[in-house]
Amino acid sequence: MGRLPLHRYRNLKKTRTQKRADRIEALAKQLSLSNSNNVNGIINFPNSTEILELPVQPFVDPDPFQELTFPNIIAAKRAIADFLGYPQNRWQI
Repeated sequence: MGRLPLHRYRNLKKTRTQKRADRIEALAKQLSLSNSNNVNGIINFPNSTEILELPVQPFVDPDPFQELTFPNIIAAKRAIADFLGYPQNRWQI
């Protein structure tokens, strides 16, 4: 790049986000989506009057996320001591 005349500035390079926004805008123009369908970030398509019902399946496991809960603090500390392999009285708090 050569010299720039006085009082002229180079355009800044577009960021990845700006490039992505331009690609999405070009795709929207290609698909001919108008902004009138866009309300609060939700696009309403004129032909989509049917609401899909998704199947619901409850969890079978009583603890699906495998989060251990103990009945009291002492049981929790005992489990930690068993996991670490040495007794609680050697813990330094």
